[in-house]
Amino acid sequence: MSKYERGRLVRMIDDWGRDTGLGIYMDLHPPGYKSSGGKHFDSFWHFSVINEKGELIFLHTSSWTLIPVDPESCNP
Repeated sequence: MSKYERGRLVRMIDDWGRDTGLGIYMDLHPPGYKSSGGKHFDSFWHFSVINEKGELIFLHTSSWTLIPVDPESCNP
């Protein structure tokens, strides 16, 4: 069971500790996962996230951290 809920707003943090922006968490995939686009992920678990451009991206857990965001904290 994932600690993230599908559709949850998250901050994407890379392996250098840089905040690369907001995304929408979609799922967590095991090693060996093959995406519907045909991309195969041999090693590490992967998060699937929709980025700010609306693209579905895959982030491997060895280099990426997702931090859940309270949507109300994003309002000016």
